Amino acid sequence: MSGSGISLSVGPEVRAFGKSVGRRFSADEIETIGQSVSSVAIIEDDGRVTFKLGERSCDLGEVIAAMSTGYGTLAESDTTNAPIVPLGATRTAQAVATNAAREASRTSELSAQAQTMADTHGNPWDGRYINRTRQAFITKNNPILAARLKIQAGVRP
Repeated sequence: MSGSGISLSVGPEVRAFGKSVGRRFSADEIETIGQSVSSVAIIEDDGRVTFKLGERSCDLGEVIAAMSTGYGTLAESDTTNAPIVPLGATRTAQAVATNAAREASRTSELSAQAQTMADTHGNPWDGRYINRTRQAFITKNNPILAARLKIQAGVRP
C-alpha cells in the first residue's frame, strides 16, 4: 500500500458532485479539492485506489463531499430547486434528488410556457381561437390557468 505522490484527476467528478448539490466550483477550487482528494488516496497492492478519511475507508463520492465543504457558490441557474442530498447519501439517493430537482424546474418552465402561449395566441377555449393542441398543453402543464381560461370562455371547467 502506498499513499504519497498520488495525483488524481477528479475535476469532472467534482463538477458533477457540485451540480448534484446545486453548487458551482471555480477552477482553483476544483484543483484544491482534487489535491485534497489525492492526499487521502491509497493505491492497494492489487492496483485499486481507495480513500481513507481518518480510520474510515470511503468511496470517491464521500471523499469529494467531505473535501468540498466550504467551497463553491450556489449555482445561479436554479438555486431554488437545488436538490437536498444528505452527506454520504448513496448514488441512488443522489440521482433521485437530482432528478426531482430537474423535474421541478422543468415543471415550472412548462407552466410559464403555457401562460406565454395563452398570452400570445389568446384563449384556446374561446370560440375565436379554439385550438385543441394548445388546450391540451395548457391543461397538462398549468391546470389552474386552464380552469381560469375555461371559465372566461364560458366552458364548464
